[in-house]
Amino acid sequence: MSTIMYARVSTSGGDGHDQLEACRRYLARHGHDNPARRQELVHNTPKGAKEDLLDALHGGQVRLVVSDLSRLSRSLPKLVKMLDELADHGVVLDIAGGS
Repeated sequence: MSTIMYARVSTSGGDGHDQLEACRRYLARHGHDNPARRQELVHNTPKGAKEDLLDALHGGQVRLVVSDLSRLSRSLPKLVKMLDELADHGVVLDIAGGS
């Protein structure tokens, strides 16, 4: 199973480093620490982020790791739709949390 670590930053100066680091720690704690099967996606604008993420999820079994559920969407209706689409793709979603 490949792993995608996804970060979305709200400011133009953000780089998603803290979010990705939380994902890396989560993966290491849970025994999913194979860098060869890992991809990092970082977006600093919502435009195109969903499409890029869904494109990356095609092609096999995928584990998606985000630092916080709020990184997937800015609104509850859009989050519910995103979670439905992830389920339709058979994606395993892990929420790393901040620690």
